[in-house]
Amino acid sequence: MNILNRFSLTSKILSLALLPLLACVVLVFMSLKSTKDSLNAHQSLFTQINISAKVSKLIHELQKERGLSAGFLSSKGSKFSSELKSQRTSTDLVLDELKQALANNKDSRLLGTMLIIR
Repeated sequence: MNILNRFSLTSKILSLALLPLLACVVLVFMSLKSTKDSLNAHQSLFTQINISAKVSKLIHELQKERGLSAGFLSSKGSKFSSELKSQRTSTDLVLDELKQALANNKDSRLLGTMLIIR
């Protein structure tokens, strides 16, 4: 008790208020970290969705190219020649878009996709 009598009333009140204030500061920082982690997860999900859309677009272009190739081969080269050339150009453009998106991505989970496409 001798120790408490040495401090003034203001010092005693400040010391009582300091502990809850410190707890509030710790809780705020924990909440901020949780929010930051959640934001990072959402950004990663957005990137994965964007990559998935580009993969889907590439698959669609490849299917169109496959259909034109089948028609070209079944006609023994007499039909679909110009359409096939323009479709190959379209497919290459979509493939380049996907490669660019994967190259700009820093998510290691999509690294395997990038290695497969190259």
